[in-house]
Amino acid sequence: MKNKRRWISSILSVALVLGSMPVTMVYGGSIGDMLYSKSLTIAEETKLANGVYWNSGLNDKVVENYIEFVPGGSVVPMISYGDDVYGAASLKTVAAKAEALGNHVVAGLNGDYFTISNGVAMGMTIKDGILHTSERMSYPSVGFYADGTAIIGQANLNILLTGATLGAGIGHIHLNKVVTTASGLMLYTTDFGNDDTNKASIPTYNILLNVISGEPKINGTMEVTVDSVVESTGAVNIPEGKMMLTIASGSDYPGTVTKVKTLLPGDLITLSFAASEDWNDVAYAVGGGEKLITAGVNVAPTTGEVDPRTAIGIKADGSMIYYTVDGRQTGVSRGASLSQIAGRLLELGCVEAVNMDGGGSTAVHSIFPGDSTLTTVNIPSEGSLRNCANYILLVNKETATGTMQRIHLYPYSVQMLAGATQAFQVKATDQNYYAVAPPTSLSYSATSGLGTFNENGLFKAGMIAKSGEVTIKGSNKFYNTAAVNVVAKPDSITVTNQADGKTVTALSANAGDSIDFSAQAIYKKMGLVAQDDCFTWTVQGDIGTIDTSGRFVAGNITNGTGTITASAGGTLASISIKVVSEGKRLESFENSDHVFLQNESPGLSVSLNKDLTKVRYGYQSAKVLYNFSDAETQMIPINSALSFTKTPDTLSFWINSDGSGNTLNLVFQTKTGDQEIIGATLGAIGWKQV
Repeated sequence: MKNKRRWISSILSVALVLGSMPVTMVYGGSIGDMLYSKSLTIAEETKLANGVYWNSGLNDKVVENYIEFVPGGSVVPMISYGDDVYGAASLKTVAAKAEALGNHVVAGLNGDYFTISNGVAMGMTIKDGILHTSERMSYPSVGFYADGTAIIGQANLNILLTGATLGAGIGHIHLNKVVTTASGLMLYTTDFGNDDTNKASIPTYNILLNVISGEPKINGTMEVTVDSVVESTGAVNIPEGKMMLTIASGSDYPGTVTKVKTLLPGDLITLSFAASEDWNDVAYAVGGGEKLITAGVNVAPTTGEVDPRTAIGIKADGSMIYYTVDGRQTGVSRGASLSQIAGRLLELGCVEAVNMDGGGSTAVHSIFPGDSTLTTVNIPSEGSLRNCANYILLVNKETATGTMQRIHLYPYSVQMLAGATQAFQVKATDQNYYAVAPPTSLSYSATSGLGTFNENGLFKAGMIAKSGEVTIKGSNKFYNTAAVNVVAKPDSITVTNQADGKTVTALSANAGDSIDFSAQAIYKKMGLVAQDDCFTWTVQGDIGTIDTSGRFVAGNITNGTGTITASAGGTLASISIKVVSEGKRLESFENSDHVFLQNESPGLSVSLNKDLTKVRYGYQSAKVLYNFSDAETQMIPINSALSFTKTPDTLSFWINSDGSGNTLNLVFQTKTGDQEIIGATLGAIGWKQV
């Protein structure tokens, strides 16, 4: 550990130099102006933090979630992937695998970049001190020592093959990567594929190796003998306990192919894994992307791309930041550039940092104290979690005691509208943060003026702006608090229709309709906890009524316009409402019964017509034959028993005119007597809407 201590010492000296410089810094300034932050201790020396920022350049929010970790305690980092190097896996699968091996996972985040099509990590992977994949050229890795301290940089790994027939040997061999014509010589173990093959899809030359001694470790050596030589056009099996050298038959390095072909069964050869001595004691390692901070200086590329990001930083005291920022979600979080992430990590005290795989891979997970399963803390940009090549897990090495030592409140930080209610859930853990049953007898209190609890433990915020804490105590000495911020005057209010959840600024309603509206109070670009009865609901205009929970009932009127307003603390939102009488189809003539069925009288005959040339819609129409001579009158009634529950202002129908010039009138029976309306003149032959 001598080299590691020297490295940490150099970082501390850099920090001291930086600390003496006159620096003016705004918290969170690199990614925007801070709107809100909260944090929670999830295990010994392990804290989960969240921040919400407003980025004026993007005109949108940026949301960060990160884990701050202090090495040296019961929690240590480790690297894990699925069953094999080839093929991505879910965090759930990887965590379950770690748990099955006796590791209690308390948090995790995505790791290295990888090829989407095969899930193979691009960089170096070390597990339990054993190399599983080789280093990515020109890109750094993150190495973790047994006590949880870390190193960021290039290991300068060079896997070298030497033997009697190989001359100076073959260097820069790749370990457990996909073979291509451009890749050079590959070394494979049975860890590579789930079928114990090299997964080759091209013609290859392969040398099977028997292991005599050694393991693939940093600055280690292995003595191996050639077992057999296989030429193949596809995947080649690697028997258990053996290794294999593979090179494309049509490799871009024909000299290497020539050297490899000198190896014969029984030949003794040596594999060496030379690297920087600082990496000798690394227990776990994972590859990274661009370097973000070196010796306290922002060295990130100045790309303007704004994306979801994952990064790892080391602070001057050796503590670590496992950082994520969400992105590609307008109105939720837009993301950040590499340079902005570097700046943010500098603000958090990091003096070394590296970018990890981001985009749809960005995710941070945690077991909240009192829970037994991992929760995805952030909002992945693709709407669901992406399977990744590998993950960084934080593992609690202590065991459960089963005795309650702490209680925890959820939510542990909340912003509420004045008068809103919030139920708090109580959970408990033992001294090592393992979940135990919570106390059954609880007492509640709050900062004076913040709000009150009822007999069921439901908290109701007061009516004035105030920040404080609520406290819940068990029947024993254990208690905990949650931060509460009560907002009396929100910045804005939005109104939504509960039927579809969409924001409403104007709508049209039918007479008699019932519509449930909801309101959302916004403060510093974020929604406040509030219920619909926290708002004052009013109606202007004779269009209907609304209750205290935002349920609007349109009046039984023909038409009308007005507004509905939701207000709180002097802030209001109004929506325009137009109430119209609901249109109703009175008759389609598509059935055997219709409204003119009983209309056989002198001079009049009504029947159903099925001649489609005389049908406007559907398959039938009403055929009306009339003859004034037979009726011996100039007015023939076509009676229909239609009644209306609402007052209509329009009655429309389609007529195929006979061209007679006669007039079709409507007569309504009303409370004040019969009222006749001239309907239409039967002019030009053909269809028209009346």
